[in-house]
Amino acid sequence: MAVPICLYYLSSFTPDERPTLEQMLPPQDQDRLEEIRTIFGIEPNRMIIGIKPEAEPDSIGRLKQQISAIDDVADVMQISIEGQNARLLLINISAGNSTMQAAHRLEKAIAALTAAFADTITATIGTPQIRVASWQGAYEDIRDILPWLLISVTLIPYLFFRSLSALLFPLFVASISCTLILLLVQHFERNTGLIAVVLIPIVWSIATLDAIHLIDRTVRLAGKRNTFFPSVEIRALAHPCLLTSLTTAGALLILALQEDSPLLHDLGIWAGIGALLAYLLTFVTGTLFLSTGIRYRPVPNWPRYLALQAVRYSQHHAKRVLTAWVILLCLALSGLPSLQLTVRFPSLFHPSHTLEEEIDKLAAMSGTDLRPIDVFIEAIDEPGADRMALLNAARALRNYAKTWPETKMVLPFAGGLETATASKPGTEEAALSDWFKPDSTTARVQLHFAPHSFQRHSELIDWLRHFDRTVLSHHRLWFGGTGYDYHRMEQLGAKAGMMGLIGSLAIIMATLLWTFRGNTDIFVPALIALLLPAMLIGGIMGHAGIPWSLGMMLLPVIYIGLAVDYTLHLLWPLRHSKRSLQRRLQSSALRAGPALLATTAVIATCTAALSQSAIQVNRELGGLLAVGLTLALLCSLTLTPAIIRLWRHRSVQY
Repeated sequence: MAVPICLYYLSSFTPDERPTLEQMLPPQDQDRLEEIRTIFGIEPNRMIIGIKPEAEPDSIGRLKQQISAIDDVADVMQISIEGQNARLLLINISAGNSTMQAAHRLEKAIAALTAAFADTITATIGTPQIRVASWQGAYEDIRDILPWLLISVTLIPYLFFRSLSALLFPLFVASISCTLILLLVQHFERNTGLIAVVLIPIVWSIATLDAIHLIDRTVRLAGKRNTFFPSVEIRALAHPCLLTSLTTAGALLILALQEDSPLLHDLGIWAGIGALLAYLLTFVTGTLFLSTGIRYRPVPNWPRYLALQAVRYSQHHAKRVLTAWVILLCLALSGLPSLQLTVRFPSLFHPSHTLEEEIDKLAAMSGTDLRPIDVFIEAIDEPGADRMALLNAARALRNYAKTWPETKMVLPFAGGLETATASKPGTEEAALSDWFKPDSTTARVQLHFAPHSFQRHSELIDWLRHFDRTVLSHHRLWFGGTGYDYHRMEQLGAKAGMMGLIGSLAIIMATLLWTFRGNTDIFVPALIALLLPAMLIGGIMGHAGIPWSLGMMLLPVIYIGLAVDYTLHLLWPLRHSKRSLQRRLQSSALRAGPALLATTAVIATCTAALSQSAIQVNRELGGLLAVGLTLALLCSLTLTPAIIRLWRHRSVQY
């Protein structure tokens, strides 16, 4: 019953009403967004419509009137970008319309107008359309990928172990683990949509991992007699599997140590709990599921001998194997300098997606990155509250921003500005009415930039802060808009990722040192085999032009959990035996090889299915995970034996 319950839950959960951006930002930034809504009566995001060059003025006027009549629209502005021969309509959304329901309403209303004014509009883009399209893409991904996942999780273990238990047990454990953790999240958390989407692959991977190891051990030893009861084998496997789960849970719980982002904090806690829950359920339900006995059936031997031959070849040709990996590492390191941090918004979709085509049209038409920064100028004393003082501060800021080569347009001072709701269009009072709020002693200036790097964007924001400290004596600056908020979100994600990376390295080293009791003959090769594929993945991202972003946060977490699993299960028998280290490694490859190969085949196939996603980062994440897991397996079966052989030879010499 666990499988249909899990599938029902996945098909019935609804997306969060709050935007992901607001869940990600710390409380002080959420207060800033509420202040924008209170003072200016608008949402922090907006919509942009591109006007065709040949469009008639009367048609544009009717379009503006109909847009202004939409209940959720605060105001409409027509702007012209100097040097681009482009006309745009900027649509501000009324405060209080940040929910998913409001996004659906706006998306439908704008889509109807776009169809009615097809001879006027060239492209339309905005946060409501992106929110609706991204969640719709997530639903479509679940619908299209789920059958492939079910086939992979059931068929591949059956091909490896030829057992009905191998077909059912991993699916059963993964389903019940995901169902229980999602029910817990639903009980304790107010909003579960985004956390559920991220939790499922983590918990599913760990549960599948341990289940396949347990099936492999019981099926293999069942052949020694007619019926085999697995309680002894469950206890034998519990220790290395526990270390793997603790390492993964520790890497996830590190996210909970940072307090900047509530979403990452909650995700770290629940993902860590999910990893441990998957481990407990695997071994508790494994006892119940497998205690009825496993009948002997012939098991294919090719996985065992494939792993054995890989280890033997690496031992006999250690220098060749090491040289090949060093060459790959050098090639990868040459790509690491090209790896960059980026803000993907608004380009979240695959180039073939309809919305991505709209984004590309508007970006080319306007010559901007479609992520403007709103700079708010607030008086801090009585002289600064004067209207002319506020206006002069805004003009000084405008003149300063115009000196940057990236600046394409500054509002409200750009030429061609008019407000659709003004009683006397074209007058200065009308043009400034939605930008200056004397009652709140606050003004707003909007900066539109040409495409530039993440690092350059950080420099521009720092220059604005420096301008605030050195030039404005009666005012202070604070920031908003998609250009600032999404940049801030990526900064928080990068900080959390760096914390996770450092913490994961510390946990991995502590795990390996404790497991192998400081034995450098095993510890050093194991550590190298764990870290080298991670550097190769970074190099692949650099060479392929895949940037790092918040959507890639699952990549190191899942990789670390599986790579540690490969290393521990392969090297675990090497700890307490007096036999030759080389022979012990060969024997371990025979014992653990089928489970390692089956695990890699299942999870790599499942992640590769993401290559069909409509969301670009999912495609990249799926491909990188599949490649990374394959590299981790190859490192365990080839690089580790080669380094152990050469390291032992060095120890004998010296």
